[in-house]
Parts: sequence; structure tokens; C-alpha cells
Amino acid sequence: MVADKMVQAIARPFLLQEGPADISASVGVALYPEDGVQLDDLLRHANDSMYAAKKGGKNSYRLYSELAEKPA
Repeated sequence: MVADKMVQAIARPFLLQEGPADISASVGVALYPEDGVQLDDLLRHANDSMYAAKKGGKNSYRLYSELAEKPA
């Protein structure tokens, strides 16, 4: 829910002096302790999730648990 709100907020156009600007976000989520107990593991899993979100297109997020459920 938080990741979805973040992606939606970032996707809103905003104004710069040069005119309107659009940005997008790809968010990866890893949860403690389900996806790792050590910080390095959590960061690696969040990073893996972020790259999966990037593959899925602009303005999206992925949970690490969703990646683990899908076969490679």
C-alpha cells in the first residue's frame, strides 16, 4: 500500500521553470524478517525487486516475495 502511494505521488506531473516535468518510479520492496534478517540480504532482495519492477514498465513496484513465488 505504501509503495503504491509512493509510485502514484511521484508519477504526478510537476512544474519547473522550463515547463512541466514527468518522472516515474520503480520501487523494490523487501520485508524484515520474511525476506532477510541481515541488512545486506534485505538490500539485495529490494534491489532484485526494483529491477523486476523496471522490467514491468514505468510507475510500478514489486515485492520480493512475489519474485520468490515465480519460477526463474
